[in-house]
Amino acid sequence: MTKRIWLISASLIELLASAPALAQRVPNEPAKDALYQAVDADDGTELDTIVVTAQKRSENLQEVPIVITTLDGAALTDRGIVNVAQLGTVVPGLNFRANRGQFQPTIRGIGTNAGFAENPVSLYVDGVYIPQQLGALVDLNDVEQISVLKGPQGTLFGRNSTAGVVQIETRRPSHQLGGEVQVSIDDYQTVRSNAYVTGGLGEKAAASLSVVYDTQGVGWGKDYTTGEDVGLIDHAFSTRGKLLFEPGDDTEIVLIGQYSEQNSITGSFKPYPGTTFSYPGAGPYRSRYDTYANPRENVRVKTKSASATLDHDFGFASLRSISSFRRLDALNVFDGDGTAAPLFLITIDSDSTDFTQELQLASPKDGTVKWLVGGYYIHILDRVQPAQIAARPPFTPAVATIVRQGSQTIESFAGFGQVSWEFATGTTLTGGARYSTEQRHFDAFQSTTLGTSAPVVVPVDRIVKVNKPTFRVALDHKFSNDVLGYVSFNTGFKSGGFNLLAPTTPPYAPETIKSYEAGLKTELFDRRVRFNVGGFYYDYSNVQISQVINNASTVSNAASARLFGVDVDFEALLATGLRLSGGFEVLDAKFTEYDNAQVARPNPAGGAFITSGSAKGNRLPLSQNFAANAALDYDTAFSGADLHFNVTGSYQGEFYFEPVNFTRQPAYFLLNTSVRATLPGSGLSVTLWGRNLLNEAIITAAGSSRTGINANYDAAPRTYGVTALYKF
Repeated sequence: MTKRIWLISASLIELLASAPALAQRVPNEPAKDALYQAVDADDGTELDTIVVTAQKRSENLQEVPIVITTLDGAALTDRGIVNVAQLGTVVPGLNFRANRGQFQPTIRGIGTNAGFAENPVSLYVDGVYIPQQLGALVDLNDVEQISVLKGPQGTLFGRNSTAGVVQIETRRPSHQLGGEVQVSIDDYQTVRSNAYVTGGLGEKAAASLSVVYDTQGVGWGKDYTTGEDVGLIDHAFSTRGKLLFEPGDDTEIVLIGQYSEQNSITGSFKPYPGTTFSYPGAGPYRSRYDTYANPRENVRVKTKSASATLDHDFGFASLRSISSFRRLDALNVFDGDGTAAPLFLITIDSDSTDFTQELQLASPKDGTVKWLVGGYYIHILDRVQPAQIAARPPFTPAVATIVRQGSQTIESFAGFGQVSWEFATGTTLTGGARYSTEQRHFDAFQSTTLGTSAPVVVPVDRIVKVNKPTFRVALDHKFSNDVLGYVSFNTGFKSGGFNLLAPTTPPYAPETIKSYEAGLKTELFDRRVRFNVGGFYYDYSNVQISQVINNASTVSNAASARLFGVDVDFEALLATGLRLSGGFEVLDAKFTEYDNAQVARPNPAGGAFITSGSAKGNRLPLSQNFAANAALDYDTAFSGADLHFNVTGSYQGEFYFEPVNFTRQPAYFLLNTSVRATLPGSGLSVTLWGRNLLNEAIITAAGSSRTGINANYDAAPRTYGVTALYKF
């Protein structure tokens, strides 16, 4: 892991934003890095100009020819978004499985629910790729802004960006002393507290520190076996420190250290509505969060990380280096039968370590020709030490102990480059390419003890390699200063891998995607209305699908799928202080070929009939035919206080959890609202808020096995509370 090798190769790349837009509306202070710069309309008569770093250089969001949704920290708070699992409320087409502390998003129906596989929706925090899904369900406490970039990003973000990118950028240290303290409490006695402070350390340095602590007094449900509450945060703590050094006018260094730990008391799954398990003891349930599990189920996750970002301007080009290290340790205790009887108990002790290094060299942003070249290296070590299953009939023929232990080592290198050429006034051609090479080594074993028989041990030692080019071609034209049209063709791939929790199964192969997109970005009525629309068509091959086979989560490959649809984002100033924003997505995502899908149907006697068959014509898991959201914000003054009102509504169309299209989440409507009062000159504000006001029942994960078809409800019920914030 210690070797530092990076390949740098140059070729054509894109003007289209193959990188996520990193934007903010109101910076604390000007900064050298354009990532943090924005231009605002001071008089409130027109929309803000949002400056983004798409294509890894600063550009106006409206000049970036790709579908991007950006929200700053204030907008997230106003809309009731406190962690990444809730982002689908404000980003149409972004859907989530919330499964025992894991970050499992999908964009336009592309994602995975395999816990020990990298997700095709790449997550970046402060420019650093986060490969593990476990431990990525972070609170959004010191966020400057979030960008969601839809569509494959194989050129600038490489492997495992088949669906798109979620980028989180936290606050930049300021030379001016300042900070804030915030405390909130809800009707489940959930106390969320955080503090942030920043200031200068001399003329050439500044620092910041954020601290978060959450705890919950009352659970969403009850375990009627143990008598304890479930569906609660026992405790969650995180801290992040940043150091900014500016040794010269052309050089900047940012060092970041982070630590977090979380212990959640989870609720076990229960029979999917209308079905029963093949064994007694599950139910009756007083609420969707209740369980009869034994022992107490919980997920414990600890992470620590460090990164260093160096920027230097040579004049003819600018250099950026991003280095990072991250370590994760997790313990997952799960009652797989959901009853007081010891039928199926799973304990997973896992850890993961990764190191990344990225180099970028970019031309100045002015001129008719712009270029960027770069290299990327990542080393990942994932281990299960061990995963142990204690099972009894009906899960196994006799009392059984199954131990699965092993590691997967990943090393990947990539070289990438891009160039954009404005060959005619307002018309730009962009091309780009990336070449990735990867090797995975899997060293594991499975030991099975059935009854009084001797253990049967199956060792596994495999290596897989893949070399894959990806590329992009784009053409955009400015019809006027306020109208941009574009077309593009993009490719992407997600690397294959091994099933850490099912080591004796074959490795799964890489999936690939070809994307055709076209769109318009417009600002109308003297920049009082922003309306962006993008259409897309995907040719999706060797689709990676995760299913429960023989009581183990297993990834395998489906044949192919095709997806097409339309994305719309809008924002409008309706009157002084009154703003409307939102968007919608229409999507058709279906398998065009899938002959060996697992087919589960309810058994009237309990459990399920499991067979194999064709899923051709079925919708991809978690794909929604229609999703939409809208937010109305109003600012006014009353009795010397500044008031802010927000109402956010989100319609989520129905979706399925499995290729067979049986387990399903019906369409639902989320409604959040908040009212904030700020006393001018005091730095104090108080917000009254409510979330999921209609108390929608949301299935966050579902799966089928011979013993039952199950469902898990891991989304919060209706909650209301108050937040106090003091800024200094």
